[in-house]
Amino acid sequence: MYTAITPEGQRKAPAPVSGSRGVVVGAGWLGAEVARQAAAAGAAVWTLQRSPRPPVEGTTAVVGDIGTARDDAAVRQALPAQADWVVLAVAPSTLRGDGYEAYPRAAAGAVAVARALGARALVYTSSTGVYGRTDGGVVRETDALPPAEGRPGLLREAEAILCAAGDRSAADGLASARVHVLRVAGLYGPGRDPTRRWAQGDPDDPRWINMAWRDDVVAAVLQRLAAPVPPGAHRWNCCDGVPVQAGAVTRALRGEPAAVTVPILPPESAGEGPRDDGRGHQRVSAAALRATGWVPAMPTVFHGLRALGHAVALPPEPLPRP
Repeated sequence: MYTAITPEGQRKAPAPVSGSRGVVVGAGWLGAEVARQAAAAGAAVWTLQRSPRPPVEGTTAVVGDIGTARDDAAVRQALPAQADWVVLAVAPSTLRGDGYEAYPRAAAGAVAVARALGARALVYTSSTGVYGRTDGGVVRETDALPPAEGRPGLLREAEAILCAAGDRSAADGLASARVHVLRVAGLYGPGRDPTRRWAQGDPDDPRWINMAWRDDVVAAVLQRLAAPVPPGAHRWNCCDGVPVQAGAVTRALRGEPAAVTVPILPPESAGEGPRDDGRGHQRVSAAALRATGWVPAMPTVFHGLRALGHAVALPPEPLPRP
C-alpha cells in the first residue's frame, strides 16, 4: 500500500514515479512539497513558478506564467522537451491581486503545456468548494453540480476545462489522456496551523468542516500520477473523510474530549438548512479515494492538531464516515 511508512518515518513513493519526468505548476506551500517528494522518490522535476523564489531541493525552477507558458520561448526552452506528468497546484495570490478567475486560466494553460510535453497524466488540486453546499449535506464525486456563480462557478469552470481535455484526449488516443481532479478540503499542516480561529470560536458552532493534512494530499497526488486507470477524466474528494463540527474542534482545543458524530445520510439529505452567512457547511465523503488504497496518515483533524503540537484528545475508534 502506498501509505506504508519506512523505518525513517517517510512515506514510500510509488515505483512508477521513480525515473519519471514531471512538471509541477505552482511551487507554493503545497506544490513545493509535491515537487520535493517526487524528486526525493527519483523523479526529474521542474517547477513552473511566477516568482524567482528559491528552487525546491532537487528540482529545476523555471520562472513563468502557466497562462502564457506555451507561447513563451524562454519558458519552452527551460522546460523539458518531454514529460510524463504535470501537476497543477496553484492558488490565487492576493499580493498580485489575483481572484478565483485565475483558476480557469491556469487550467487552460496546464492543458496546453501537458499536450506540448506529451504528458500521460495531469493532476489538478481543486477544492471541495465546487459543491458550494451550505446546508450540512453529504457530498460525493457523483453529485450533479448545478450552475453557480462566484467562487464555486470559477472552480467548476477550471475543472470542466481539464476534464474535457482528458475526455477528448482519451477519444483521440493521445498520451495525455488521464486527468485527475483532486477536490481538496481544508488544507492544513506544518507551517499552516488553523487553530487560531478555532480556539476563539463558538463551542456550539454546528457547521460541518472537512480537513486534509498537506502530506496526505501530496500522497494522493503521487498515487494518482501512477494510477492504472482508464483514459479520461477522474474526480476524487481528498480529505480525511471524517467531517467534524467546528464547535467540537473548539471544545477539544479547550481540553474537552474530541467528539466525532457523522450521521450516514444520502447525498441529497440536508442538515439543518442553508446557513445565512454562505460559508461552506457540508460533509465530504472520501470513500472513493480510500477505495484506491490511499489512507491518510492523519485520520482526523484531531490527529493533525496533535501532530502540530496541540494537546487535544483523540476520538474513539471506529471513526464514523459519511
